[in-house]
Amino acid sequence: MIGLILEQEKAVRQVLGFDRKTTHLIPNWQDLDVMESLDEVLSPLAEFTNILSSEKLVTISSLKPLLHHLKTEVLIRKDLKINDLLDKATFIDPRFRLEYVPDNHVAKIKESILQEAVELTSSERSGVAPLLESPEQPEPSTKKRKLGQILKKKGVTSGDGPLSTRDKAEREIKQYLVCPKIDTEDDPLVWWLQYSSSYPLLSKVAKKYFSICATSKASERLFSISGHIVNSKRTCLKPEKVNMLKFLAKNLDC
Repeated sequence: MIGLILEQEKAVRQVLGFDRKTTHLIPNWQDLDVMESLDEVLSPLAEFTNILSSEKLVTISSLKPLLHHLKTEVLIRKDLKINDLLDKATFIDPRFRLEYVPDNHVAKIKESILQEAVELTSSERSGVAPLLESPEQPEPSTKKRKLGQILKKKGVTSGDGPLSTRDKAEREIKQYLVCPKIDTEDDPLVWWLQYSSSYPLLSKVAKKYFSICATSKASERLFSISGHIVNSKRTCLKPEKVNMLKFLAKNLDC
């Protein structure tokens, strides 16, 4: 039904536009977006229903293969980007980590998180002005020199040298995966606030993904607030004033 409406969109507009009583039924761009999304999701189900509803074909043996195809081909491969995003968001949540990430995606998700941690850190550094180099301090004129001074003078450095950003991120991921999970009722934001100093690179990735809302309810609530502020008796408010009132109404109780 939805597919037929989309196919005959122009005809539907013309028929509904002839009578003033039906002009309000003409679908707008938002209605068309919703119908296109529904058609994209439901059309494979309609095809499967038609196949399984046949009376002249063997259908019982096709049920499980079709369900497998629906799960692996239609629902997953149709939106790989969203699934990757969900896997990374689940990975960075200390309540779940790898529990719901498919085994064949673990290595890919780890590498993606690793690269994003490096990129976020490098982008922050590029946006900050480099610090002024401090003038070289003269060596103290003492007869007894320390071990560090002797080794530096000979060009030998103690330890293995500074780790690269990628090595640091990789070390953080390993430590993050072995530390105990938190309870599912706990707030992951509180956990990351507490351990951000222990995982400075991964915490940037957590901020990036935890700021994403799973649904559009938050923005819809914001539009509802705008409707309460701008009404028939308050139509002369300037946009800047409306933005300020919306901000106060949304954050006053926080």
